[in-house]
Amino acid sequence: MLVAKKKNLIAVRLQKGDDFFDSVKKVIADENIKGGFIVGAIGMLQDPELGYFIGDGKYQTQKLKGEFELLSTQGNIAWLDDKEPIVHVHVMLGHPNFQVFGGHLVSGKAYVTVEMLIHRTDEKFKMWRKREEDTGLNGLYVGDL
Repeated sequence: MLVAKKKNLIAVRLQKGDDFFDSVKKVIADENIKGGFIVGAIGMLQDPELGYFIGDGKYQTQKLKGEFELLSTQGNIAWLDDKEPIVHVHVMLGHPNFQVFGGHLVSGKAYVTVEMLIHRTDEKFKMWRKREEDTGLNGLYVGDL
């Protein structure tokens, strides 16, 4: 994994075999990120798993086999109970037959490469997650400290 940063922007390049979420969490730890946005990422993922929210905090998941073009990516980084970073990512993936799949990224490894841009929020702008009873999800909350 390669990382370059300037002010609140962090460019990340995953190399073949790098786990998407393990890599992002390493950047979060190394750069002491308290909140942020995955502005975008392109490249390829191998054997990605996607999720679709079906209610009551549950997701239907599907593991895709093979290599998929990472067409669009966006997400955010927030903390659950000030203990654990939650990386919430949505993707659109292109199949070699030009079919497109999309949803929550549950897992995946870089195939050729993944090139990503993270925008870290200002230290005074906090992002956190809190469980919401009506959806069963850890909802996103933002605000100034």
